[in-house]
Amino acid sequence: NLVLELKMRQLRLEMQNEELQRAQETITQARDRYADLYDFAPVGYFTLDCKGKIVEVNLAGAQLLGAERRRLVNQSAFRWVAPESREVCRSHYRKVFDHQGPQTCEVKLRRRGGAPFFAALATVAAPGEAGTVLHCRTALSDITSRKQAEIELKLEERLLDGASDSIFLHDLAGRFIYVNEAACRDRGYE
Repeated sequence: NLVLELKMRQLRLEMQNEELQRAQETITQARDRYADLYDFAPVGYFTLDCKGKIVEVNLAGAQLLGAERRRLVNQSAFRWVAPESREVCRSHYRKVFDHQGPQTCEVKLRRRGGAPFFAALATVAAPGEAGTVLHCRTALSDITSRKQAEIELKLEERLLDGASDSIFLHDLAGRFIYVNEAACRDRGYE
């Protein structure tokens, strides 16, 4: 009986060992998929500590800043923020670490060996033990082309508003989408 019982236990242990190996393979595959998604994402992902140091960065994030990933780790993220955007950026991260929920903002960043660019930051806290926030995760997107389009639109609007002739813009259905100041003034509308 004792030998039979030992063989049964051995068989159970072997079956459990096989299950553990399959589970470990599944975990490894999931980790590899996560690493691929993280590294080859179209946006930059950064993990920062509460002092603003970069703990982790994906390949897209390193490319956006024009630096090697290994050289970014342990550097201050604020080194890459243009001086005119530093206060907005500090306020953004302060809110995240003060448990005010996910935060978004737009800042101007510097790129190593290249022109500065505008970026949208979306940041969430990464809570640790007992709810303390030791890290945060930021998704960074280059929005330079959108910002340039906004600037051009504002310039065009100023030019159109400065014209002495009435200017009306409408869509294909005939709804007005823009009327300059001269058109309003000439017709007595605001």
